[in-house]
Amino acid sequence: MKKKVLISVPTIDHRVSSEIASLFGMVHGRNFLQNDYHFSTTIVEGITPVAAARNYMADFFLKSDHDIMWMVDQDMVPNPDVFKLLDVDADIVAPMMPTFRAMTD
Repeated sequence: MKKKVLISVPTIDHRVSSEIASLFGMVHGRNFLQNDYHFSTTIVEGITPVAAARNYMADFFLKSDHDIMWMVDQDMVPNPDVFKLLDVDADIVAPMMPTFRAMTD
């Protein structure tokens, strides 16, 4: 049976990075991991602070029939290998994400 994956993105203004939009396009495209997974995507808009939005998404997930929750911030740039994490047998999995700092003189 296919695992149901809920991809949730908290956002203030319903905007997401082009990489997140591309991720949505990939998971809903034909033949992309469709043999093993069924993907649903949701954008949670206007709940602040972001921690409250994440709590809202977690509550929604727990009341749903999804097997996996994938939470992505609106400005994240996921590595293409991130899909390998779907096969990890653990309660919580998180990829390494780069952080950027402004250059100072």
